[in-house]
Amino acid sequence: PMLRITSAGTKCVAAAAETCAQIPFASLRVGTPSLLEMAMCYFAFFAFVGAGTSPWRKRIVWVSLIVFGFSLASSIFRNRSDPHLAITFLAVGQGDSVLVEFPEGKRMIVDGGLARKGYQDAGRSIVSPFLGKRRICRMDYMVASHGQADHYGGLGFLANALDTGELWIGPERGCEGEGYLEFLDLCRGEGVRIRRLCRGMGAFSVNGVRVEVLNPPCAGKRERQGSAECVSGINDHSLVMRLTFGRVSVLLTGDIEEQAEKDLLTAPNRAEAILLKVPHHGSPSSSHEPFLEAVAPGMAVVSAGYRNNFGFPSEEVVRRYRDRGILLYRTDLDGAVRFQTDGRTVWMETYSSR
Repeated sequence: PMLRITSAGTKCVAAAAETCAQIPFASLRVGTPSLLEMAMCYFAFFAFVGAGTSPWRKRIVWVSLIVFGFSLASSIFRNRSDPHLAITFLAVGQGDSVLVEFPEGKRMIVDGGLARKGYQDAGRSIVSPFLGKRRICRMDYMVASHGQADHYGGLGFLANALDTGELWIGPERGCEGEGYLEFLDLCRGEGVRIRRLCRGMGAFSVNGVRVEVLNPPCAGKRERQGSAECVSGINDHSLVMRLTFGRVSVLLTGDIEEQAEKDLLTAPNRAEAILLKVPHHGSPSSSHEPFLEAVAPGMAVVSAGYRNNFGFPSEEVVRRYRDRGILLYRTDLDGAVRFQTDGRTVWMETYSSR
């Protein structure tokens, strides 16, 4: 009987919380405060509550609030006026999530990590807190590289939590999974404009950064695909984008495998990049020698879960990069990896907690 009473009480509390959460402005998303800002809040609070009739009371409150406001405004201005291109490969476990911060403040999130109902949501637990730390409440562009849950999954929470401009996806294949279609419906319901990208479209610019879509081709919707064909082709259908800022190029590859890599070699000069996002988490079905020769990166980042069940990145793939003298970063060992460039020089840093 006690268990039933407790269970019923828990359900009532959960229902009440969900109901309250539906009230407009019931919650407000703000960036993570700095230590200085937290200190100023405490100073203002204790001065207001505990200083009594002290003549310094109002001065301390006002000075604290002014310092808090100045710190907040300067942080926002600094982020919005940064002239560099910054790309952060987030450590979301066995999945992908890449934050691109264009010069002068526009932002793009490429994939959001894995999300499973009732199990985990990398968008909620990892990506969103990081964006809060960066004081990012608006996402100009959201990209779902392809229809696998370890890539688009976490984007569902972000589409709901952030003010989002556009969602970039590949051409329709005709065999999208139910979860992926639900994600697209969620984005439409949030007023997010959906834009389909493919290799045949021309390059375009975002705040001085040239964006080229190298994969998939602009083929029409294919009918009567069997489940086996759908599963086998989903990785090679990943969006591949090359971002070029000044003399520095970055290649974001999704989960492409051997066939898509071969397709990119038809115009090898377009695949060149100083930084490569390692395809398919370092699977042996990707990162083949001709592809690496065409891209010729100086650095590469592989996104993989710590001690994941797939054994990614495979020792064979790691050896391919090392044999070519490519500096290889791993989110499973190095944590989040941040790349910055002014169009000539590049900087790399990691956020490992191990």
